[in-house]
Amino acid sequence: MFIVVPGWESVDADESKYHSLATSILEGQGYSWGGAPDADWPPLYPIFLSAIYFVFGRGATAVYCFQALLGAATAYGVYRLSLSIFEDERGAALSAFVIAGYPLLIFLNKSLLSENLYVPLLIWHLYFLHQGLARNSPRHLTTSAALLGLTALTRSFIAPIVVTYGVMFLVILPGRFASRLRAGLSYAMVFGLMLLPWTIRNYIVFEELVPLTTSMGSTLYAGYSMSDYTYGNSPHDEVARVAGQVQQLEGRVAANRYLMQESLRIIAEHPSRVPALVAKKAAYFMMPFDYDILPRFPDGSNPGFNSPYVFFFPFFLVGVWQAYRARCLISPLLVVMGYTLVMCMLILGLPRYRLPVEPIMVLFACFALVSYWRHPNRRLVGGLAGAYGVCALLLGFYRAEMKEWLASFL
Repeated sequence: MFIVVPGWESVDADESKYHSLATSILEGQGYSWGGAPDADWPPLYPIFLSAIYFVFGRGATAVYCFQALLGAATAYGVYRLSLSIFEDERGAALSAFVIAGYPLLIFLNKSLLSENLYVPLLIWHLYFLHQGLARNSPRHLTTSAALLGLTALTRSFIAPIVVTYGVMFLVILPGRFASRLRAGLSYAMVFGLMLLPWTIRNYIVFEELVPLTTSMGSTLYAGYSMSDYTYGNSPHDEVARVAGQVQQLEGRVAANRYLMQESLRIIAEHPSRVPALVAKKAAYFMMPFDYDILPRFPDGSNPGFNSPYVFFFPFFLVGVWQAYRARCLISPLLVVMGYTLVMCMLILGLPRYRLPVEPIMVLFACFALVSYWRHPNRRLVGGLAGAYGVCALLLGFYRAEMKEWLASFL
């Protein structure tokens, strides 16, 4: 019902570009933006949009409906993943129920953002990865690698994690070192094969090796330039102006290379500034404000406060501890969460970058909540948890000045 009711549409610069890329594909102009071939972002989500536009027209309602189905796939994936890890039907059902009604994911359905496709692909990739490691099943690991490739073709941010997985395979998988190494290399090969058509296309278009995107330079520069003393803004300074000229004269790949070099130069010239900047990125990543997706109220009083995240966070920590003590195989989930945090601290950390791992946080939190339900003093524990939930909800409706101050401080 939410997706067909007018209002609350997200307004984001990224959405207009995704729409333009999908329209270019639909009109036979290839993967282009502004009349020129593009590789700033991976192609899978624009292809997904163009397929819907082709069948149902360019109206947004059909896209929202399909994205709601992807949201349902996320909820079911969380259910299967939770059941696979904890073998607890009630915890798995609670996780799916929470994800199905999670406000951030519901509002995401009504926006043209790649996270709509990225989140379900990531969850199902984790499910097959866990099954593959738990059963030592090549079939499940191959499926997981293929899904990871599709995930990287949706958001390139996740691609380097395949190296971390190789180390994880050497530690977790049984058997001789040679067999574990062979499993890791096979996994990487399947992942690489999924990216190969896009990489070949980029080489033909740009006459240079571009495995995924040409946007790393601009993203890194936004994370380290501090040109206006504000972290995370897209800079409009002399370097950005020169990068625009380089792009006009030499192309996107050269502009990306120039911005990468400038970013590394800033880091080398101001090493003392890096620790504070990394800490600020971590704070942005952790803060409970999601400006990109959660809307303000019509009077502007709600700066995207994520009350469910505030509520579930402490239970998530407890759930991780309980799962560790129960010797559950949770390393794939922790690797993804740790990788996401580290990459955001090193490159660009924003609340929206945390969104894909919030379903994993909910999964652990629901495991903790269900275990509390079995506590001898469950009424007391339930009452305390309920009171904390009310406080988290009320904080979301507290004075805007307080929340704006906290956001500015972070």
